[in-house]
Amino acid sequence: ALRSEWSDLDDEFKQLKHVYKKYQSTLDELDELQNKCLTAIQHQKYRMSAIEKSLRNDDSSIDIREEIQSRRNEIGELEQMLPKENGTYLKIILGNVNVSICNRNHKF
Repeated sequence: ALRSEWSDLDDEFKQLKHVYKKYQSTLDELDELQNKCLTAIQHQKYRMSAIEKSLRNDDSSIDIREEIQSRRNEIGELEQMLPKENGTYLKIILGNVNVSICNRNHKF
């Protein structure tokens, strides 16, 4: 009876290890995607800044300015769900810890 229970528990543990490997793989993929998003956002901000500097001398491009502002708002929404650099207080208390909330429903 105990051997049978142990065998069942062993099977469950094998399933747990399989699920954990999948979880770990998904976390690695999530980290990679977060980094790609953060890099792309920085690139968007850089390019928009360059375009804005060019627009300072051009009053005829008001629609582009409005689109830039709209894009900044959209980027802000995207950034809400991505990890942020910890502030000084958090770094002192927690060290360098990623405290991002990945699920939008858990955030609010």
